[in-house]
Amino acid sequence: FNLTDIRERVQPMTPGEILRRNPNNTEDRKLPYMNMVGALRYAADCTRPDISFTTAVLARFLTNLGNEHYDAVKVCFAYLKRTKDYWLTLGGNENAKELSIYGYSDADGSNQDKAIVTVGYVFKYGTSTISWRSKKSELNTLSTYESELYALIDAAKEAIHLRHLYNEVLDTSSRLPPTILYCDNLGTIKEILKEEKEYKNNTKHIDRCQEWLRQRITELKEIQVIWIETKLQLADMFT
Repeated sequence: FNLTDIRERVQPMTPGEILRRNPNNTEDRKLPYMNMVGALRYAADCTRPDISFTTAVLARFLTNLGNEHYDAVKVCFAYLKRTKDYWLTLGGNENAKELSIYGYSDADGSNQDKAIVTVGYVFKYGTSTISWRSKKSELNTLSTYESELYALIDAAKEAIHLRHLYNEVLDTSSRLPPTILYCDNLGTIKEILKEEKEYKNNTKHIDRCQEWLRQRITELKEIQVIWIETKLQLADMFT
């Protein structure tokens, strides 16, 4: 993409930058924006979780874009140039007696254009990062609780998949202990774990989602949700 001489950047996205659609601009046909985002997407999905959120944002503007979007994608390439010697390390903690899968789940308020939440998760096995995701939810959310609930459900589905994969790879039929999911919203955790179901106007439309997650936690013992401080929330970088 002729970016060999680009100036290196310390972050994949300019802090505080807000990108918006530009329907009146015709520059999108002249710029290699789509190919550049596609290249970033491949890296973000395979080996570079640190650009997952940035790439997810850039991918929202494959059409109706302008020069500001092209500048933003070049910033991400400049960051990759600076961090080209970074890589994922696979290996457990030598001091750990037993390796386990655990994850972090988070959600932001709403994205830059509409009241649609961005959710993200990251899973680790021992000290190794093995799975991550940053995505824009397809649903509008009406509260912080609803946003965090959707994020936890998305992470819980990935946790269940990883549990099945773990048993298949290691060829074991032993029952795994619950997979820990860390969430930094204590109110959401308390609401999910309530034994007595309460019907509220602002949550009655998501009762089925809430019940699905509660069943995985209290009955099937597949998931355990634990509160964590926001400053320790590893999934924050994905939202």
